[in-house]
Amino acid sequence: MFKTARAAIIAATLAFAPGLHAAEAPNLLVMGEDSDLDTIQRHTQVFDRVTEAISGELRARGFAVYDETAVTMEFYDLSRVRRSDAELISLAKTVQIVPVDAVASFQIHVSVKDSPYEGIQDLRLRVSGRVVNVHTGLSLGGYEVSYQPGDLPPLPLNCRRPCLVGFVGDQAAPIARDVGAALAAQLAGVEPAHARAPRPNNGCDGASNTFTLTFKDFSPEEMARVDPVLSAFHGYVHHQRLDPDNPQSAYGYETCADTARLARNLRAMFEQSGTTVWIESEGQEVFIAKIAAPASQ
Repeated sequence: MFKTARAAIIAATLAFAPGLHAAEAPNLLVMGEDSDLDTIQRHTQVFDRVTEAISGELRARGFAVYDETAVTMEFYDLSRVRRSDAELISLAKTVQIVPVDAVASFQIHVSVKDSPYEGIQDLRLRVSGRVVNVHTGLSLGGYEVSYQPGDLPPLPLNCRRPCLVGFVGDQAAPIARDVGAALAAQLAGVEPAHARAPRPNNGCDGASNTFTLTFKDFSPEEMARVDPVLSAFHGYVHHQRLDPDNPQSAYGYETCADTARLARNLRAMFEQSGTTVWIESEGQEVFIAKIAAPASQ
């Protein structure tokens, strides 16, 4: 764990609201900006680890964070790298499956300098970015979390580029805690779109039912792809993650569809992805266990 973190938060404080309810929490995309050639590029292991760690930290603080791949794969070239801030905001506005309220962009800057002591290198790491309200285009401020020599564990001796990238990736969790605190302060002022508009019922007018959906043996990456699709089901009203720390991902799911219709929707979703699952229901409880991943994985 880092000894200290020097966080410079522009137009924000470190106060945040960890008890946000789903109805109050804005929908977020955490997106890496890598247009600067001095930053770590998208689709590298360290970039993906930091992205997922920051997303997980914000989810733990009560925010609804959607996976960029899951909500853009139908219309966007996922292989693109070196994307500008303007491209990220434009992409977020294009998403239709859920209303994206804010983009939390970040850049990872890494440099190494020789220490006065022979054979020892000092690592300097900086994560910077900003938060933009997608609806208004208003920048909610920038942030920077930086680490100087002594803040980080020492680099291994003779640590070249592959070693350096792996080392930074190993620090993803503490980086996420520091960045999450900075982002949460700025996101507290974003009003979610679903708080301003009537909640959808997707085609039915009857009374809604609240189910508990429990997913077993799914990875965090798989659940990130499942989460946004849940809102596309017939009868959907609202859903929220119940316990971010539970390895069995459980959701409170409100819908005006009955149990049989909900089960059919779930089966169709997994059939389309090629995942084999076992689904059973008992009252308002629905259990979904993964049996086998798609053959391509």
